[in-house]
Amino acid sequence: SSPGKMPPSAASAGAAAGSATSKTGQKRKRTSKKGASALTRETSFGGSMPAPELQACAKVLLALKRRHQKDVSWFLTPVSDKTIIQDYRAKIKHPMDIGKMTSKVENQSYKSLPDFCLDLRRIFSNCLCYNTGMKDSIRSVALELVERSEELMSFFFATLENDPYPRLLYCWKLCMEVLGTVFNLVNPTDKQPTALYFLHPVKVYCGGQFPPDYLEVIKKPMDFQTVTSNLLEGRYQSVSEFASDCKLIVQNCNTYYSGRDDGRLFVEQANRLGTVMNQQLEQLGRYDKSTKASADRARANTVSLTIPRPPVVTLLSVLEDLRALKYTDKGTKITEPAMGPFEKPVSLATYPDYFDHITEPMDLQTVERKVKSNFYSAPEDFEYDMILSFRNCEKYNSQRGGEHFVSMAKYAAKNFRRIFAAKMRALEDPTITIQPDLSSSQPEAQSSSSLPPSKKQKIEPSGTSKGKTAPRISITLSAAASTAAPRAKSPKPGQPTQKKPAAAPNTNQPVPLHIAIARVKEGFHLRRPVKSLQSWESDCAKFLKELLRHPWLSAARPKFIFHVPVTMLFPELREAYAVKIRKPMDLTTVECTLLAGNRYTSPEDLIEDIALTFSNAIRFNKDGRDIGDPLSCAYFDASVHLLRYARWLSLELLSAYIDDSDHVDEGGADGLPPVSWKLTKGNKVKAHEEQKEIVFKEPLEKSLEGDRYTWHESECEKLLKSLRHQSDVKHMTYFIQPNYPTDYTIYISTPMDWEKVQKTLKKRQYDNFGQVVDDLRLIFKNALKYNARFKGTENVSGRAFAAAEYMSAKLENAVRKLMLSVSDRIERERIDHANAEREMDAEERAEEARIRAAWKKDPNNKDGSSPVPSAGDRGPDSGRNNIMGQRIRMARRSSVRREVTDFEVPFFDDDEGQHEKSFIDLIKMQKSMFEKQRQEVVRMRKTTSGVGSAAYSRLLQRSLAQKWLEEQIKQTESSKASDPGPAADKEASTNQGKEAHPQEEKNGTQQPSSILEELERADRGQIKISLKKSTKRKRAKKRPLPFDSE
Repeated sequence: SSPGKMPPSAASAGAAAGSATSKTGQKRKRTSKKGASALTRETSFGGSMPAPELQACAKVLLALKRRHQKDVSWFLTPVSDKTIIQDYRAKIKHPMDIGKMTSKVENQSYKSLPDFCLDLRRIFSNCLCYNTGMKDSIRSVALELVERSEELMSFFFATLENDPYPRLLYCWKLCMEVLGTVFNLVNPTDKQPTALYFLHPVKVYCGGQFPPDYLEVIKKPMDFQTVTSNLLEGRYQSVSEFASDCKLIVQNCNTYYSGRDDGRLFVEQANRLGTVMNQQLEQLGRYDKSTKASADRARANTVSLTIPRPPVVTLLSVLEDLRALKYTDKGTKITEPAMGPFEKPVSLATYPDYFDHITEPMDLQTVERKVKSNFYSAPEDFEYDMILSFRNCEKYNSQRGGEHFVSMAKYAAKNFRRIFAAKMRALEDPTITIQPDLSSSQPEAQSSSSLPPSKKQKIEPSGTSKGKTAPRISITLSAAASTAAPRAKSPKPGQPTQKKPAAAPNTNQPVPLHIAIARVKEGFHLRRPVKSLQSWESDCAKFLKELLRHPWLSAARPKFIFHVPVTMLFPELREAYAVKIRKPMDLTTVECTLLAGNRYTSPEDLIEDIALTFSNAIRFNKDGRDIGDPLSCAYFDASVHLLRYARWLSLELLSAYIDDSDHVDEGGADGLPPVSWKLTKGNKVKAHEEQKEIVFKEPLEKSLEGDRYTWHESECEKLLKSLRHQSDVKHMTYFIQPNYPTDYTIYISTPMDWEKVQKTLKKRQYDNFGQVVDDLRLIFKNALKYNARFKGTENVSGRAFAAAEYMSAKLENAVRKLMLSVSDRIERERIDHANAEREMDAEERAEEARIRAAWKKDPNNKDGSSPVPSAGDRGPDSGRNNIMGQRIRMARRSSVRREVTDFEVPFFDDDEGQHEKSFIDLIKMQKSMFEKQRQEVVRMRKTTSGVGSAAYSRLLQRSLAQKWLEEQIKQTESSKASDPGPAADKEASTNQGKEAHPQEEKNGTQQPSSILEELERADRGQIKISLKKSTKRKRAKKRPLPFDSE
């Protein structure tokens, strides 16, 4: 059994209370406490409303969401439109939605019925206050829902002993029409609404605060938003109160703005509003004093809504459809009845703390008894009990980590709402036909959390493994258990009814995993709480809990089943299992035996039973693995790895009970790990060596620099962060940055610090885990070597030595955890990939066998082959016959699996089949090529950066040279101006140069004579340039051959 149920005594009391309800189609009457169900507790829970009022509130929300689904969809969630959210929060001070109200009802947060009514009315009043335009279609929707919600509250609250909730003003619709007339009034000049500046409080138009002297002049601020809220939230109990507040809006405006230059426009608009509004209010006042108003006032205080009683046949059909549903767990691939956990009340022997969390239990058998006794007077009563059973399950298991039960509860609630809504629509509108639910008739329906399978199956990474799938296990209850209440045929008139004897339960039928675990636990009645265990028992419980957290053994979504005896899940294997296995064992039995006590005397006794669980699976699946059965191979490999992982984990977590012995347990044949082991120092050293062999030589899966880390790099980053915990700040201060003494390099040849390791990891320069660990160890090894001479002193070096000792020990602990987790994940990925390969091979073989069988059964293939039709026999109508008559040649070809990689190899072609290397060698070649390409990209980036820097420096030097040249020219010109003698000579020489070279002056080029003159003036010799003749020999001409001329 699982959560969401109640004791049988409460169930019978609830079913017996059905006789006190009213007949179909009649209105609800107030009932006394004597007629109430025993399930309905009159006491309040934690200061909240009594249970009957909470139930009535929940039913109002259920009815509103189901009966007005299209309109209510606007108000299910909070306002989240980014374009209006800021303006909405400024104007609406109390936002509310139906989703938030549902959560408050489930959490019992309402203290009184008026609080619930206020929140429900605020949903629609907020909408009307914000959407003030009369052309907004949402206003009509909100007004319609206000009326429907008031009818539903009056109907469901009528059965309560006290009816304290405040009613709306009997003529609230007429009051809203008055406000609508005012809102429709527009200015004659700018065609803007006249009430534009009176719709919201004054502070909304003044940046969120009232003017400095406004509250001194106006004692009671008023606006149309406040009037609408008071009207729809039930604060007005008379028409005079409504009219007084409407008139107060105009009075406040005249009082504050009269006589002020900046208020003339506001006063004019207020007077126009007052003229129209006074006319409307006078008509409303005359109506309030009429006899019609008295009749309407009396009618408003009565229940006007009539909800017919749901037919028993319809409710039973809902239960029948629900019980036919199947739920397939996405992780374990186990298929079971979706309503299995909700069928019977919860066993208090299995869940003793159930009533500490659940105050109102419910289950399907109790609901069925209520239905047959005609207990439900409204569909919402039935819907409330059904939703309650699923919500109880979700609430209880969410606190205990039962993800499987939570997923089942959500799946069941979703399908119930769908089925129930369809049945009710067909009942209310006979013209609607219900489409058959094909998913419920199939033996394995996908759960709501899983996606429908695609046409092309592709191995995708899921969870902690990449590209692996678990074998599918389908487990269903017996027919009697899956349909506990089959729909009975109605007897013919005059024919006596006969009771058929109940069918005996079939013990050979498999049961769901959670039911099997509960049955195993029921066999151990004297289980102790974990807090009362001895110290070694508590450590064993922690070890077992950590083992059950393994991704393959997680109780929420186990991939391989080791939790219960094999014969419970696979009854057909009972005889074969008994022949091979003499002493069965499972993890739930181990846990219950530990909690029961008087069985285990030491941790080694518990370890022996855990090892027996996995060794039994190895022994039983060995024969199936030898013949290549995919399921047997999967369980064999998983059992071998889990046996090895359990040994590693026990030697790590139970290190306090390890003997100082060098004894080492040897493994079995074929490389199998030891089927039992002792807690000795030698076994621990051997376990560490096995993990190092797997982890330190594993190449790191690298990503590009700047991209997200792969899981290999993430594990290295976790190792780095484990040294930077807040509690280790004072110890790590010496090793974070390279602040070395002046003589440090004399003693230390390879300095290393934490930041250097982090930068190297970010640059993706580490090739395996061993390099990262070695660099981290080198940090503290260097510190111990350099500061050893100051050991025990109080100076900086002495404290650094002590810190290095402390952090070195912490690093080794973190490395051991890293080796344990990484080695486990690497092995899991290898096994998962092998399992996926086997499954694909099995599917190919099955498809080939099917094709062969179909070919043999073909009547046209009597002699095993069919002749190919000749060209003359091919006519216009013989296309199909030609296709069927063609001879098919089948050849088995070993297909090369291509693993999903994060890079593409352009020359990879599956169709050629000419690769001489194996698939593994090909993948290694692809990875090496990708690594070379990645290194080339990094090298190219460095080269580009260097070329850019060189070009920039050259451009900078060129600009500096041009600047220096301009300065030299200016200095030359200034010197010429100060010395006219040489300047005149220079001018004469310049004129001669111009005459000698007129073309150069015209082109603007500099004359050689001026350059030589400048060089001579600076006491420098002339530059001699000589051109050296080339020594390259000329190629001899090719002699024509004698026959070229021919």
